[in-house]
Amino acid sequence: MKKKRVVAIALWLLVLSAAFAGGWWYLHSKSFQAILSEKKQDEREKKQQQLQALEGSWIYESGHWDMEIWQDEDGLLYAAIHHEEDDGTTSIWQCSGKFSEGENGFLYYDGKKEHISYDMDGNANMETLYENGNGKIYLKDRQIFWEDEEEEAGEGLSFAFEGEY
Repeated sequence: MKKKRVVAIALWLLVLSAAFAGGWWYLHSKSFQAILSEKKQDEREKKQQQLQALEGSWIYESGHWDMEIWQDEDGLLYAAIHHEEDDGTTSIWQCSGKFSEGENGFLYYDGKKEHISYDMDGNANMETLYENGNGKIYLKDRQIFWEDEEEEAGEGLSFAFEGEY
């Protein structure tokens, strides 16, 4: 009888130690999961802050260039760049792309350029000059830079924040 009691107590202690060890591992893994979840949340918040820093109205110092950047509900960024020329005509570039942390902006492969001119009666004539242009738009030193690979239209331009879009 005494031997059965010792065996039962030993088994009970074994079950308790396994439960404790398993419980410790469970708590440890939950803590690890919470840390990973918190890190992912921090990364999402940082990315959202970077995206929000891009959004808005931007202007080149001469005033003849401006850029609007906005984001849709899926996180896709859009940009429209306007250049008013001295003769009253306007060139418009449009593009979109996904945010890239490495670029602190976005690469685009769908760039489109249109040119708007006006006839003697004031009617607008729009001409598409090209589509599927490549380039990138990025934030650096609180300025927006634009590198248009199609015709280097953004060469040397830096846009300053003008206001929320």
